[in-house]
Amino acid sequence: GVLNTLKLAVAGCALATALGLALGLLRVAGNALLSRLVDSYVEITRNTRLTLQLFFWIAATHALPSVRQALSPTPHVYLSVRGVYLPWITVESGELWPLVVLLAALALVVSIAHWRWGGPLPGRFWMPVAALAVLLAAGWFVGRGVRLAPDLPRLQGFNIVGGVGLTPEFAAMLAGLSVYYAASVAEIVRSGLQSVSKGQGEAGRAIGLGRGRILRLIVLPQAMRVITPLITSIYLDLTKDTTLGVLIGYTELTAVIKTSANNTGNAVETLLVLVVVFLSISLPVSAAINAYNRRLARRGLASS
Repeated sequence: GVLNTLKLAVAGCALATALGLALGLLRVAGNALLSRLVDSYVEITRNTRLTLQLFFWIAATHALPSVRQALSPTPHVYLSVRGVYLPWITVESGELWPLVVLLAALALVVSIAHWRWGGPLPGRFWMPVAALAVLLAAGWFVGRGVRLAPDLPRLQGFNIVGGVGLTPEFAAMLAGLSVYYAASVAEIVRSGLQSVSKGQGEAGRAIGLGRGRILRLIVLPQAMRVITPLITSIYLDLTKDTTLGVLIGYTELTAVIKTSANNTGNAVETLLVLVVVFLSISLPVSAAINAYNRRLARRGLASS
């Protein structure tokens, strides 16, 4: 139950952030048609109950054709009543997890150095770090004989084999949470971008910067001070709303706790376990993002 909740929460936060960021940028891009379309999407989504949207998505997954007539919107992607099948990458030989641990340790060292430095690290610091990461990866792949291979789903008889499969319940929950919270992320991104004065962009254009570099180097760093605290609330709300999976048959933590309470009769104890688990997930996420927000605030005060 915990693993299913974490998988859904992490994937939902990532997709909602990516979709919401794209929609937020489109909304302030200056194109009237795109802005109206995104505005309509945001208004419809935010003014419709999440439970109703989840029921819609689970009904949509159950309305998909059988495996033999599975939809294939892109090559090697199949949509059927049994779920969604996507390409994946498998390790044919060797082990990859020690390399992941090494790269994570390197990222931790860089994060500590960033924190101790008290501001943006100098540009000359990043080239050796990137070169070291590439050398570690190349050395591990060559020295340990690690080989990766694409694992593509394919129709075989009355089934789809290969790739990674998402159950209809997981796909419905992921689509519902991502679409619903992407609307809120889009609004947060829009408000954050519009909180930066137009003079900042005009100053960037005056020194010859293009729109992309102005957005990346001038507008977004300032907007993040507005965006980050609100994004924290979105991530926590999305994680807590994974409990709605019990309504459409997704076996996440709440469904397991409910079954345990029915089997043991210890409703209070099992609910306390549920509370402790969700606190252990939410509090570290909130603390990490709040620390990042405080660092952004200190950087803004230092620059002013």
